[in-house]
Amino acid sequence: MHKLHDEILERLPEDFVRRMRNWSASIGGCAVSTASSTWDMAGGSSGGWYQAPIPVLVGEAVDTQTAIYKLGPLQQDVIAIFWLYHARTIAWMARATPVVREQKLGPTSFCQHLNAAHDRLQSELVRMGETAAKRRKERLT
Repeated sequence: MHKLHDEILERLPEDFVRRMRNWSASIGGCAVSTASSTWDMAGGSSGGWYQAPIPVLVGEAVDTQTAIYKLGPLQQDVIAIFWLYHARTIAWMARATPVVREQKLGPTSFCQHLNAAHDRLQSELVRMGETAAKRRKERLT
């Protein structure tokens, strides 16, 4: 992983990073698994061990996608590019889609847009959480 990627992740709250990894796993082509496990015969014919894949929290992923849809097209793209193509360089990310190519972003401006998109997404997630809590409270009264 590139040092710049690490610096970006270090600036973000741990729970947000976990949420975004969960979201990217939910749309990145991985199998959605909540209770399956696989048998690994690494222990030889007399034994092995079960390995349960990390489950994707589907409801949280849907909430995250809903919040992402509330961002503008450029912010949606930089978020998706960063989290789905995390192994790529920032320079590659800055040219990854027609939306970002149209903006003629370089690595520095891509990171600036990414930071702004992360801030806006976190705010949107907080707002959505507050709205949901208010609705739950109204239903109980």
